[in-house]
Amino acid sequence: MDSRTAASLAQIRAATAANRAVTAELAAERAKLAADATQAEQRRASAARRGELGDDWRTLQTRIDARRTTLSAIMSGEDESPEARRVTEHAFERLRSMRDEFDQAIRTSDPEDPGSPAATVRATSEAAAEIRRTLARLRDAQRG
Repeated sequence: MDSRTAASLAQIRAATAANRAVTAELAAERAKLAADATQAEQRRASAARRGELGDDWRTLQTRIDARRTTLSAIMSGEDESPEARRVTEHAFERLRSMRDEFDQAIRTSDPEDPGSPAATVRATSEAAAEIRRTLARLRDAQRG
């Protein structure tokens, strides 16, 4: 095996090992996020039953508990009840507001400050570009 092939093979093995490590980390993180989401949903449902989220949520939670609707149906717009429409519109308003705040934070933060939103976006973009370059090199190495 010539040195170029050996180097390419070593690069492929290193990338494969790194990919496996990242995949394992992502699987663990996905499991944690799923468990956290389940707990958050249980807390939301309990708060809705107690009326802490307002009358619309209390009504909707009663319907969820009776299996006449689902959280997914409410948020997707499939549940067209007035309560679901109000809750969904409120959720979208909050998301729009959060997006606007994040966009503003990116525009006004210092990209040289490692903890700033602008630096995080830049670092993420750079990492994605490096991944694309590595994948292209791997494809080229496989083609010979």
